[in-house]
Formats: sequence, structure tokens, C-alpha cells
Amino acid sequence: MGNSLVRKWGRNLSAYGYFTVAAYNRMHQDICSFVSKTFYGGKVAPSVNERTETRVLRAKRSLTFIDTSTLTPRAAKPVGTYSRYNLLHSGIILGLVREIAHQFSLTNPSEKIGIVSRYAAQTKLIQALINAEFDGHVRSAATVHRFQGNEKHTMIVDLTDSEPAGRGQYVKDTENFEEGARLINVAVSRAQENLVLVADIRHLQKTEEFTIVKRLLAHFRRYGQELDIERLLGLDTLPPSWEEIAASSDSSLQKYDIVEATLFPRLFRKELREAKDIIVVASPIITRKGLKRWLPELEAAVERGVAVQVLTRSPEAQGDTRSAEAKQAITNLRRAGVQVDCRSSLDEALAFTDGEIVWEGTHNILSHKQRDLGRMSRLVSASACRQVADFMSPPSQDGRTEEFRIPENPKCPRCSRHTVLQSGQYGVYFTCEDPRCDGKIDSSQVRRGRGLPRDEKQETSGKQTLVCTQCGGLMILKKGRYGRFYGCSNYPRCKHTRNA
Repeated sequence: MGNSLVRKWGRNLSAYGYFTVAAYNRMHQDICSFVSKTFYGGKVAPSVNERTETRVLRAKRSLTFIDTSTLTPRAAKPVGTYSRYNLLHSGIILGLVREIAHQFSLTNPSEKIGIVSRYAAQTKLIQALINAEFDGHVRSAATVHRFQGNEKHTMIVDLTDSEPAGRGQYVKDTENFEEGARLINVAVSRAQENLVLVADIRHLQKTEEFTIVKRLLAHFRRYGQELDIERLLGLDTLPPSWEEIAASSDSSLQKYDIVEATLFPRLFRKELREAKDIIVVASPIITRKGLKRWLPELEAAVERGVAVQVLTRSPEAQGDTRSAEAKQAITNLRRAGVQVDCRSSLDEALAFTDGEIVWEGTHNILSHKQRDLGRMSRLVSASACRQVADFMSPPSQDGRTEEFRIPENPKCPRCSRHTVLQSGQYGVYFTCEDPRCDGKIDSSQVRRGRGLPRDEKQETSGKQTLVCTQCGGLMILKKGRYGRFYGCSNYPRCKHTRNA
């Protein structure tokens, strides 16, 4: 519909009766009223036929919503994309699906429940959680485009947007013929009896324009019922005391918990000490005091044979006042045997242990002050760990792996120093950490999970490394119009080639 009459004449078509429908037989009147008033000039009426209504989650109304503002959700973009995912919203939606499936005795949630988001990354994450929960590949979550022509008894609409990723274009649209408005129309009108909205309302209302999303939120506040997040997630019984946690094998915790700030350091330290395989900490900022708190635990893990990886912003990206401190902290981590991979931009504040547990919250684990912990959520899900790790990994021609791993940055092809992952207009690439070196390598030349150029097979085959005679860079095997050849990894700065 990008170039259709809707785009050209959209605001006037309803006045001429082009969109007038006598009645919506499949939609509850509270849902229909928003669609009719917002998109069709009030000309669409709900069916007057008698309906059998079944409310979900013991609600009294067809419209229900969850405002996640009080929990300060965080949305991030997968590396090299403009999509978004929100781990907190995904955990909440998993709780919603679990409760609704229990209410209707569903072994396959997709029989009655549909989940829709604007972003493909978010639907992948939600779907991974649902598949793991219900032991099968049930297609419940999809983007708005994939749900056109489909409808469900209960629809969950996830407005994924939160800081620090910001608001997407679809939540900024103000006219009913714009693309974002049409997506909202499709998402809302898929529901037959119940419509559940999950949104960071405070974030979405931070705009002066009266957007379509603002109208949707106002409609829900007037005609809908707010659901209790604490009861939904079982948080009314949390947090357990530290004595309960220390004396148990996490039996006092659930698969998804939002942990009180004062309990997080002790619980996370306990999990670090019990880790057997891998630990990954993503902390955009690293400070001397923050690292001092956790470095002994990370060192002890390395000594036990646990692979420890830290993702952080490059020292220059952490601010002028923090640059020297961050550089020293990174050096200390590497001396302790920790793999540190720097990025020019990093929004996620996460931690993984053994590819089974993921922590996500509002602060940087390696920089926070004890009194400024904020909210930390804990999700036990190997599927979620793999999916989020995939989001945080550079794009690769080799595709996803089933094991949990975030690939290491490759070494600089010119000086063999560490590199920094960069995102540019034309994709993801790596540059040398040393600003005096102009070494560069494209992410497509890196084999996933190994941090090595895709065609650098000398280490396994015993062949000698090919070095560019013009600039000293690595010669990468490529395929061109006239067959295979070696090209310099510093292309386009260096255009030296040789026959394969």
C-alpha cells in the first residue's frame, strides 16, 4: 500500500465512503470503536449479533494493558540493523502467554493467542521463549506485515520502543494514512475478543505531537483495564530473602524474575562462582571502582577454566573524562585472562552465565555504584541467551550457530592488535584499537565465532599467510567476475590483487 490511493488521498477517502463497512462481525465493540474513529471516520460499526465473550487474566474488559514504565525497560538494536528488541517486554509477554494458555488449557498457544510487534528482532526473541516454554515450534509471534489477513481470539500487541534505542518512525506518525498508522490499524484489528497492549507509556508520550500511538494509549486508558505486572510475574512474593537464596539451588527463584537492587550483587556473585563454561558481561561503561568489585570473581573463573568475555565501548567512546580510566580497566581485564572486545557503540547492559541465564537491567555492571543499582531482571532460558547473543554478534554469511557464543573481534590485519567493532552506512566492520594504525577488516571476511578472516585457513592447513606487498595487510581470497583472486584486506585504501 506504499503507493496506493491510501497514501495519496488517505485522509479524505473515508469521507467519500470508500472505507465504510456496515459491521465488523469478528471484532469486539471496544476494539472496533478505536479502529472506526481513528481510521474510518466513525463509519465502521461493531456487529449487533450476540457474542460469547471470554475475558483473559480475570479482567473485566476486552481491552487490557501493561505499562512497563515503572520498570524502566531498555530497547536495543541488533548489530548492523535498524530493528529493535526489548528483553523486559519479552519476559512479560512470556508470562502473559503462560497465564492465558493455562486459563484456556492450551498446549499450543497459537490456537487462540497471537503476538505482534513492529520489529522482526522482537518477534524472534518472543518466539524463541515460547518455543522453549511449550516444547515445540508453535508460530504465535510475528510482525504486523505477516499478520495481515489473520486474526486471533486474543491479540498481544507489543510496542517495543524504549530508551536507549529511541522511538521508531511508526510511533511518530500523526496521520491515519501514514505507514506507521496503517501498521497500528492492522495490529489492533486482528483481535476478536481480547486485546492486550504492552508498552512503555512514559517513553511513548515524550512527544508534543498527538500521534496515532498516543490516541491508542488514550483509548486504552479510557476504555481499558491496567493489568498488575507484579501479580502476572509472581513478583508479589519477591524478593526472597538472601538467606533463602543462599540456602537453595535457585529454587526460590522463577524462570523470570525482577530482582531487588540490593540482592543483585550477592546473587550474581553466587552465579559467577558456580559458572562452569562461559561468562559474558556487556557493560557499555567500565570504571575503576566498578571493575574492582568484580575483577576477583572474573579472575577466579578464568583460573577454573571458564571462558570469560567482556563487551564494552572503546575507551574513546566512553567519554573524554573516562577514556584513560577505561583503557586501564581493559588492560587489567586482559592481564587477568579475560577476552575484552570493544565496540564504538554498545547499548546493552547484560550478563550471561553458562548460556542458560541472562541478566538485563538499567545499569552497567562494571561501572555502577552500589546505591545506584536500579532494576535488574533475571531470565533462565538457553533459547533467549542464544537469540540475544545472535543479536549482539556481527552479521555473518555462515548464519546462526546452535551454541551460545558471541564472536571475538578479529586481530588487526596490519599490526595484530585488538580491533573495535564499528557500524557504518554500509554495514559492520572492524578497525584497529590503535588510532595510529589504519588497519581495517570487513565483517563478511570473518568466520562466525572465531574472530578470523573467512579465508585465512593457514592456521589449520599449514600454509603460509599471504601478506600484501603494497601495505602489509592480509590477502583475502575472493570471488570476482573472472574467477577467484586474492585482494588486500585494506581495500579500498589498497587495491593490490594477485591471482589465486
